[in-house]
Amino acid sequence: MRLLETTSKRSLVVVVHVSMLRKFIPAQRDTAILIHTALADGNVQTVERLAHTLKGVAAHLGAEELQQCAGMLEENVRKHAGAPATKASLRHMADALDRLLQQLHASHLAEPAADISTLALDPQERKQALAVVEQIKGLLEQNDAHALVVWEQHLPLLRRLLPDADRITEAISEFEMERAIELLQAAA
Repeated sequence: MRLLETTSKRSLVVVVHVSMLRKFIPAQRDTAILIHTALADGNVQTVERLAHTLKGVAAHLGAEELQQCAGMLEENVRKHAGAPATKASLRHMADALDRLLQQLHASHLAEPAADISTLALDPQERKQALAVVEQIKGLLEQNDAHALVVWEQHLPLLRRLLPDADRITEAISEFEMERAIELLQAAA
């Protein structure tokens, strides 16, 4: 039983980590451009905030090189290191960010295109999908993070049943259990 619990926890960690990596791409891909624009506008607070955020996200994902580069940029801005040092650290950060994004795309960790089928569910599929929804509701009511694993395992089927599947995915991924329950109840 303990082995099963450990395996289940590892599966949850992997699903959550992959989900975070997929969200990283659209959330951070324009960061270097935004920082460059803010620097050109003389908005050092925005540069510092964006670099700090990227540093934290990179640390959370284990992207050490990007974390260090973003940290160096943040430090250069905070200490008013001057344009040459700041631009060099921005260039290093942008290169590290580009490499990470390329690796994520090559690893197929970019968010897959929504697999929305126009095919109606047959009675058996509908019954299965509704059973999964009830299982997920039960997990959400218990604040069980395993709801995300079950949700993602059945997402193609659930997308066909629930028109609001993307918002529900977002709520479950962000561990907003009550919001996810409300969305599920309204949709199903």
